[in-house]
Amino acid sequence: MSDTETETETQEEQTTAVDQSAELEKWKALARKNEARAKENADKAKRLDDIEEAQKSELEKLTARAEAAEARIAEREKADAARALADEVAAAKGVSASVLRGSTREELEAHADSILALMPEKPKAATPGSGGNRGDDIEAEEADAAEIASNIRI
Repeated sequence: MSDTETETETQEEQTTAVDQSAELEKWKALARKNEARAKENADKAKRLDDIEEAQKSELEKLTARAEAAEARIAEREKADAARALADEVAAAKGVSASVLRGSTREELEAHADSILALMPEKPKAATPGSGGNRGDDIEAEEADAAEIASNIRI
């Protein structure tokens, strides 16, 4: 080999080494840039997850409120229906709805019957002539008192 060839090979090796070194630096710079972008994306992804979680929590809160409201409405409708049924049975049986206990028509009617069985029988209404001896009229007594007073002269 001649010196020229050796020198050319050496220059080529140096050029290749420089090219490889430059290429390596480009790759390192690109890797750092990608790492920075990946970190930025990870931060943004974390913020997005936090926002979605907050919205999900808000949605869950609203859903829970709606479910609670629906439960209260259903409970109120059930109570209103029970009250209407008690009023209906009370009117039919002649007892106060406030004393009736039960959740079905049969229970309410049975309770009303047991209440009626415990109540004393109502006295019969007085008929004309069934009042007995009610004494003399007041006007007659006043007339008698006036007559007695006039006969007494002091």
